[in-house]
Order: sequence, then structure tokens, then C-alpha cells
Amino acid sequence: MLAAGSTAGAQTPELTEEDLALVEAFEAELAALAAEVGVEGGAPALIGDPGRFDLPPGESVLVGVLVAVAPAQGGSFSGDSALTGPCQGIAISFDEDGEVIDFVADFDDEAPPIDLLESEVSSGTTVQAFTPQNPFEVDVNGYVLYAGRAQPAPINHDWEIRTLAVSLDSGGDPNRGAEDRNAGSVNLKDDFPAKISALFRIEGEMDADSGFRCTGAGYFKTVGGTPVLGGVGLVLVLAAGSGAIFNARPARTWKA
Repeated sequence: MLAAGSTAGAQTPELTEEDLALVEAFEAELAALAAEVGVEGGAPALIGDPGRFDLPPGESVLVGVLVAVAPAQGGSFSGDSALTGPCQGIAISFDEDGEVIDFVADFDDEAPPIDLLESEVSSGTTVQAFTPQNPFEVDVNGYVLYAGRAQPAPINHDWEIRTLAVSLDSGGDPNRGAEDRNAGSVNLKDDFPAKISALFRIEGEMDADSGFRCTGAGYFKTVGGTPVLGGVGLVLVLAAGSGAIFNARPARTWKA
């Protein structure tokens, strides 16, 4: 699934054989889970139980839409992609026909995520993912699968996702069972209300006991919808809609 002939990002790590083995393990895990649960609306229904402190479905998206438009007018996106801390994983984006359109991963605690479709295995060169020039693409009628791990397990954790300082979703859980793995699906066809194509930026973090902290930021691009030409305010409303997705489909978690 990896392509040759791309230029490496300046800060991205080398792509090692150990990384590729981890990608294969995550992919096999997702395939096994998908076979177990079947599909719902074209996407595997990898839905778990919400955390004890997660917001109810839809609550955060209403707040985001109400306050988003006015402050964002005339604004602009800034910053690059990043993912730091003891969290690793992959995300695979599919179009409405089930074809892969984007595939990203993070293996290094300090380095940014990489684009696996644009990276070169033979030379070990990698291309940074989630940047404004290379955003993670999602089809408004497709779906996304993801799998990840956190080492050590995040005990008594809390997390938040936001865009342009507006909180989209938040939650947490005591995690007394020390669960350190998760996998999930995002069914944009059914759960994403805004069928428009736009670029938007999301930031987030997870904090837990014993100094555990994972932070992330990056750019997403929706495709297959009506193009947005009205400025950042409309883009933010679109991003706020993602809060409904996260709330509607909590990830499956377990202890490795």
C-alpha cells in the first residue's frame, strides 16, 4: 500500500521494518474486528462503550455551531501537524465504494504523523501527514477506520478535541482496567451532517495519571461534497459537526 518516489518531510522519522510490522498488526486487528461485527451502512460498526465522563451525543456540536461563525470570520489557519506522547496508531480513510483514499500512521513519540501512501519503503523516506499541504482526506460519504495503543495505559484520563479554540468534544474515564488499546470506525455517510468539501484544523490532547500526556494537531480535508467558498467561519461549522461523529461512535477499548 506504500508508494515510491516521494520527498521526505523535514521532521519526519525514518520508516523502519518494525514500523511496517506494526502497521500490518494494526491492519490485521482491524480486519478481524470488522469480520466480527459486520458492516453498517458500508462501514464496519466498531462501536464501543462511551467513557464515564464523555459528553452525551450531540451536546458539544450544538455549542460549537452556535459560537463558531462570528469569531471565525476573517480568520486563517496556522500551524503544522504534530502528534507527541506515548500514543501510536493508524487511520485509514475509504471512499463510498470502499477504496482507500488516505492512510496515515504515527510511530514516534516526538515526531509528527506520516503519510503511508506517499512514503517510500526502500529508502526509508517519509512524508508528513495532516499538514495544510497534505491534509488527511475523508469522503463525506465514506468512512474511516483507526486503531491505536497507549503505553503505559492512561489511568484516570481526560481528553478534549477542539478547533480554533472551540471545544468540539471532551470526555474521559477512570480506566481502572488499564485498557491500552482501541479501535473504531467513523461512518461519515450516516453520521456527518454537512456534505461539503473544505479544509479544517483540529487539535486535542489526553492527560492521565503519572504524567501521561498525548497531544495532537493537524489538518483534515473533506472531499465529495459541495465546495465551501464562504471563509473559515463555514469551515468551523463543518468541523464542529465532527463532534457528533466522535460522540456517536465511541471507540472499542481493551487491554492488550
